[in-house]
Amino acid sequence: VFIVQITFFAACLALDARRILSNRYDVLPCILRGSAEVYVERGVENDEKEVNMRELKPKGTPSTIAKFADFLVRPWVSGSVILAFAIVGTVMATSGLTTLKKGIKITDFLPEGSYVGTYFAKRDLYFGEIDTIEVITKATIDPSSPQDRALLESTLSEIEALDFTVGWSSCWYNSWSEWHTTAYSSALDGSTSVSDARASFDAWLATDDAKEKFTNDIILDESVITTSKLQMLFLFSTMDTDKAVVEMYATREAADPSGSGFALAFNQNFLWMERFITIDSLTVNTLLGALAGVFVICLFFLGLSSSLLVCSVVVLINLNIVGLMALWDVRLNVASLVILILSVGFSVDYSAHIAEGYQVAAAKGLPAEAAVKVSVTEMGVSVMNGGVSTLLAVVALSASKSEGFVVLFKMFLGMVTFGLLHGVVLLPVLLLLTGKARDRWCTKAE
Repeated sequence: VFIVQITFFAACLALDARRILSNRYDVLPCILRGSAEVYVERGVENDEKEVNMRELKPKGTPSTIAKFADFLVRPWVSGSVILAFAIVGTVMATSGLTTLKKGIKITDFLPEGSYVGTYFAKRDLYFGEIDTIEVITKATIDPSSPQDRALLESTLSEIEALDFTVGWSSCWYNSWSEWHTTAYSSALDGSTSVSDARASFDAWLATDDAKEKFTNDIILDESVITTSKLQMLFLFSTMDTDKAVVEMYATREAADPSGSGFALAFNQNFLWMERFITIDSLTVNTLLGALAGVFVICLFFLGLSSSLLVCSVVVLINLNIVGLMALWDVRLNVASLVILILSVGFSVDYSAHIAEGYQVAAAKGLPAEAAVKVSVTEMGVSVMNGGVSTLLAVVALSASKSEGFVVLFKMFLGMVTFGLLHGVVLLPVLLLLTGKARDRWCTKAE
């Protein structure tokens, strides 16, 4: 990468410098803006060979970006910008923080028209996912003990009472209880003697039905069950991750009603639920870490006030992106979190250059309004070019037949759009307001 930067990229910069000196358009360098003598360097004669590109200024009529800067610093425009961004930001942040869904949609990772995708879409919309919960008894169970049987019966009843369970697909205790009722003409309950319960269990275990269905579900150590497995069908809420997490916790509590660690409940979807439980804290901690790194780096190149403004703008950009995710039904998961982290880095580019240009102009003694104009005029076009080029790099994804790539495009579109609006419109207004406050304070101090 370094070799490419010092060779190919440096050559491209040299060609772009020639384009600037010849006053040609960025995207269409074959077309002249006007006379090739429009650009001159301030303080350097035209016949000198070395040209400071940062000091290159156009003659003649103000450019579009200069007119925009003049318009932006007007008092009523600045106030309108603050109000508009406050309203939109509040709506987007509220929408994102209250309605953003977590999890993944399987259809996002399948091509358009996929057979499997059509199945998942129909199933999730109308039926949900019928799956199996495995309940593993952790504590030892003595089949002849009325207390152990009562605890097991209580656990089974708690699981059956859940409103999303369908029925047992494999339950050795129910099978034994039904066999006992038929063989002994009495229910297997607390009145059953220890000897009868032991004889009944041993006789049931020797039946062909028990051997065929439950041999691998019961682990015996002499006359005591050290562990066993039961399976319950349930209707899993695949469309609502938050509801699915609630169902997971309810299942775990039902499997251990006494809180003594009697049994454990598991389903393969619980692996995803464990991730989604921590996705909120992971998102906050990761973004705060990235933001802290941005703030430290900004302190090396910008003042404290400018660094705080840049970081504040980055936070606002990400809040707006989160709101856009909620509106577009882009769910919060590890993939979208990675793009949110990337947006922190991209957002800094759109904001830090404007802040640095303002700081350089203010350091030369310019008042806040003039410094903002210089910053937007000098850096605005470069920032816009950076944002547009980023968007052009991913615009082809919008035509993808895979929803996952379309989601990626949506995220980048929001990142670039909100980044440019906050960096080129909102940040200059914030710099103007804080700069005017600084100028008034300096005037009073004098």
